[in-house]
Amino acid sequence: MKVTNEFAVHGLGGLIKAARLDKKLTREELSERVDTGSRHLMGIENKNKTPSFDLLFRLIRALELPADRLFYPEMDMDSSEAEQLVHMIYRCDGREIRAIMALVESLLNEKEV
Repeated sequence: MKVTNEFAVHGLGGLIKAARLDKKLTREELSERVDTGSRHLMGIENKNKTPSFDLLFRLIRALELPADRLFYPEMDMDSSEAEQLVHMIYRCDGREIRAIMALVESLLNEKEV
């Protein structure tokens, strides 16, 4: 997803819409997840209505958007797979993180051989 371009061209609404479509969510599904009306969400996406801070926070979390994309849109953020991995790691507990670290170390060791 080239979200940076969406933000530059269509503002916050374009960024949110692109992220929603990338996650294959309908407007109704996202509005349920963030506890707002689908018409309100449509206004944000298509008419660049400004969401409250609380709703913006819920949208960022539901769409797993890095906040940097909002505050530093000029940064090139093409590494969506790495970003997704980071978001998944944040949801892991200590045991799961240790297992991930062991797997990554093994993969990197194989790469060096």
